[in-house]
Amino acid sequence: MRIIIISLLSLVLMSCGFSLRAPVQLSEDMQIIAITPDDPYRPWQRTVRETLEFSGVNVTSDPTQSQMILKLSPEEVIRTTYAVDTAGDVAQELLTYIVEFEAVDQEQNILIPKQTIKTTRILYVHNNNLLSVDREQRTLTEDMRQEAALQLMRRLAAYSP
Repeated sequence: MRIIIISLLSLVLMSCGFSLRAPVQLSEDMQIIAITPDDPYRPWQRTVRETLEFSGVNVTSDPTQSQMILKLSPEEVIRTTYAVDTAGDVAQELLTYIVEFEAVDQEQNILIPKQTIKTTRILYVHNNNLLSVDREQRTLTEDMRQEAALQLMRRLAAYSP
């Protein structure tokens, strides 16, 4: 009976197109990348570094040893009112996560011009429990940071010299 249930679940997952996401593979020209400014304590840079390393890229702190230098801007999170309740209090806020990047070679020739990555999420505000709202904002920001790093990887993978 157990085998039948597992087989049916497998069939359902295969028929709906579900598949695990594999790491994005970059071309041979991008197997050694330097990140500038090199600040491993910034969450955005740490996430990009981890995503690159997960894809098999060697991330170096020495730009002279790299094939590409990835210039990352600081992350920016903007909170705007999205909806109010009947009492006029904020019920939802739109979180917008914005980062910019560009890629250059060792001679500072632009390989990928400056691009902006934006992701958004809706934050539900509960005025009687502000600690949970703060925790939820941190969780959503981390989720948007991960999504932005994946978008960055897809843009790097689309680059062809």
